[in-house]
Amino acid sequence: MHILFPSLPIAPTRPDPDYEAEYEAARAAGFSCALYELESLRAGDLRGSLRRCPAAPEAGEPLLYRGWMLSDTQYATLYSALAQRGYQPLTPPEAYAEAHYLPLAYAHLRGHTPETVWMDGSDTGRAWELYGQVSDAPAILKDFVKSAKHRWREACYLPAHTTRPDFERTLAAFLYERGSLFEKGLVLRRYHPLVELGQNMQGQPIHEEYRLFCFDGAIIAHAPFRDPSALDANRGLWQDLAARFANRFITLDVAAQEDGSWLVVEAGDGGVSGLPLSIEPDAFYSALYQACAQA
Repeated sequence: MHILFPSLPIAPTRPDPDYEAEYEAARAAGFSCALYELESLRAGDLRGSLRRCPAAPEAGEPLLYRGWMLSDTQYATLYSALAQRGYQPLTPPEAYAEAHYLPLAYAHLRGHTPETVWMDGSDTGRAWELYGQVSDAPAILKDFVKSAKHRWREACYLPAHTTRPDFERTLAAFLYERGSLFEKGLVLRRYHPLVELGQNMQGQPIHEEYRLFCFDGAIIAHAPFRDPSALDANRGLWQDLAARFANRFITLDVAAQEDGSWLVVEAGDGGVSGLPLSIEPDAFYSALYQACAQA
């Protein structure tokens, strides 16, 4: 199995510092690692982006993309370029989009994740109409991929019965924060009272939340739980949810509610989901290597 990591922009023969520890851990675990140039990829220069990625030794060699988030179009373009070099990327474009975009993942998570409504684009009038479907309770605003939770009060959280002027201010702040990274359309999710461990300096609540990495429906790595029995009690359900995805390598972010139950608050493609500091890269890539070897 090969893994494609992002390179350092000013020194493309070296891995991006944010992925350097993972790159070394992956090599130590037994993966063959290559580099790509993110900015060239985003500019549509596939030849330049993959100049540090040699052709596959044999046709159909499996490869996993590990790096920064890409749009579905960017990922599909990269997938095709890698296929032309003889690789068989682990995640097809449709499966990447399924885990990456919440409206596509929602069908698999309904009933185990907050109620969610969405729309294409960012038209203010249509967004206000959409908000009417969830305005009776607090809600969270995001696009198909990300929120602006670092500006919790100004660009993310909507109290119940938010007025139109306040809604439009929040929407404008959110769109400003996302800028050119805005993805597809707007999403509104009902806010649930989660176990709060504190707040950061911006007033954003810090919840009891954990990231699960799943391969072929099995949890292969996770952040340590405060109460390990919670993982034991919910492992079957969470693995069943992960197995619903066509994407073989995904993440589920799970959070404790104040009533003692648990919610899946996010799903994501495993290749572009960040590794929490509480998961050691060596242990993570060892587990991933074993999962790939057994597949």
